[in-house]
Amino acid sequence: HAHAHAHAARQLPLCALLPAAGGAGRRRRAAHAWALSHQPCRMSAPCLGTLLRAGAFLVDMAHLDELGLPLGGGNPHFGALDNPAAPGRSVGGGASGAAVAVAVGHADFAVGSGTVGGLCVPASHCGLFALRPTHGVVSLDGVCTLTPSLDVVGLIAKNATVMLAAASTLLQVPPPRAPPRVRVLVAQDAFRLAEDDGGYSRSSTGISAAGALLRAIFAEEASAIVGEWMRAYEEIAGEPPRLGAEAAPWAASAPRLADRERLRGALAEALDTLLAAHEDSEDALAILCMPAAPPPTPLDEAARDSAYGERGFALSALASLTGCPQIVVPVGAYADEGSTLPLCVSFLARRGRDLTLVKAIQRLPDISAEIRG
Repeated sequence: HAHAHAHAARQLPLCALLPAAGGAGRRRRAAHAWALSHQPCRMSAPCLGTLLRAGAFLVDMAHLDELGLPLGGGNPHFGALDNPAAPGRSVGGGASGAAVAVAVGHADFAVGSGTVGGLCVPASHCGLFALRPTHGVVSLDGVCTLTPSLDVVGLIAKNATVMLAAASTLLQVPPPRAPPRVRVLVAQDAFRLAEDDGGYSRSSTGISAAGALLRAIFAEEASAIVGEWMRAYEEIAGEPPRLGAEAAPWAASAPRLADRERLRGALAEALDTLLAAHEDSEDALAILCMPAAPPPTPLDEAARDSAYGERGFALSALASLTGCPQIVVPVGAYADEGSTLPLCVSFLARRGRDLTLVKAIQRLPDISAEIRG
């Protein structure tokens, strides 16, 4: 592995951004009040150190949705971001700054945290590649965890070649050979979102139920961590921190679901069984295709709408709840109200097949033909 890892490092681009993990001498900025109540990091997060030792160069820290909480891509403490791929449209969150930096060419790839679409949504809105890896394969040490059972450290990249080099280094696994056979399954209920925006929750009950479960778990874990920080901040500052309108609701206490682990386990088993049933040999790969983010890419103000958030949770639910790897791939463009917007899809694979999934997207023309067929 050491030799293969070094080989991957020589191909690694020289630019990376990190919106959530700490770099030495820097505060992990989630919000202005957060920065005031935390000392600068004394050392880099191990995941960042892995990339730096392999030859990556950290150019800067990136904009993040307030506390990484909403999906809209805005932060009242640092201002809104323009979407370079779709002017006037939302970037999406939470790793909004990371996506913009890659989209405009400031970085070849970015490192970010993903909880509920935090990597996949901004990558999709900006027409980029993103990888949400298998939960637990990348250390969260030194990272601002918001919901520990959901959080991952992942990547946003400008193309598939950069993604493979960065992912191989971050996961510390040599690139595998491309799977000779890729079987694509299509999540039709998820794609109904593109056909019937308003009726999505009625026509896609299964994925909507998963989204509701994800929202409940997210609220439970996020409110516990944010609430603890808010109490500590108030003791220091004499007043509670001022949160923006999008982040504030997530600070409210949320109840624990008694059977959350049973439900998650059942969903993970069902997905694994589905994909495994279509892998007839060890070198075959079955992947599930679904939208990466709610279409169309919304206007900035529409991204803060509750309906957009509900659909975002629903589309993020399978990867977030099961912990399986998910990759976002740009496949073209589409028109909406006179604007040309990036068109991206995502693919999910079985847990642990992260790099095989990344390698498989190099066969995208063949995969796209199978989807159309």
